[in-house]
Amino acid sequence: TCLEARNMAMLCHLLGIFGFFAPLLIWLIERDKHRFVDEHGRAAMNYQVSLLIYLTALGVSVVGVFLMPVLLIAHFALSAVGAVKAARGQPWTYPIAIPFLK
Repeated sequence: TCLEARNMAMLCHLLGIFGFFAPLLIWLIERDKHRFVDEHGRAAMNYQVSLLIYLTALGVSVVGVFLMPVLLIAHFALSAVGAVKAARGQPWTYPIAIPFLK
């Protein structure tokens, strides 16, 4: 994989730490140019949508107060792992992501 594709894939994961829209834009713009970006972008988007579902479920539950910090710490760690894998040109899927986009 070329350096540009690895960098774009890495950004899909890193910018996902701050929200949903930046990874979505990168994926939509770059997915037809590089298969590697498409794969990592889909993984990042599956994870972002899953994270939204998990946060919503925790937000309306009693135990959410205790589990939400755990999920947020996992979010930072998993996003960092995804970014490192992308930078190295390796595949990555988030272990807690629901595969909406295949």
